Amino acid sequence: GMVKDCYGEDASIFGGDELLARVMDGMVETVHDRVTQEMQTILEEEKTQEVLSRVERLLYKFERLDQEEFLADKQDREGTMEMLDGAKLAEGIRPLDIVTHHADKVMQEEKGRLLREIETVEAETKELEREVEKAEKLVRERVQTVEAAQQELNQTADICSTVS
Repeated sequence: GMVKDCYGEDASIFGGDELLARVMDGMVETVHDRVTQEMQTILEEEKTQEVLSRVERLLYKFERLDQEEFLADKQDREGTMEMLDGAKLAEGIRPLDIVTHHADKVMQEEKGRLLREIETVEAETKELEREVEKAEKLVRERVQTVEAAQQELNQTADICSTVS
């Protein structure tokens, strides 16, 4: 093909057109392989670079978000403390006293709720004890009635046995 077009009959000086064709094919293949390898290397480096720059951008965003969050928290804390400090408190009362008072109030309310619950349970218990006492009294009365009936039956049996 190509060798014959370029060199014609002179191709025989290279050992025939087939040998020259094979050598040229080998050279083209080597160049192609080299170019492909270099392109892959460049692409891999670019991808690596792209990934690295993405990671850097993400890290930067996270750092900024963390800083913003930290600053917002700090501002919240400072604002709360300023608000507590700025609140018109009676002489000698500190913000901590207000927080302690509130906690104490909540605990007192909870204590009151628990005491009311205990009173309810105790009332229910007393009612149950009364019911049990009534049931026991009823059982005793029935047992007495049965015992009295049994005594009568025994007396009747005694009378019958004496008669016969």
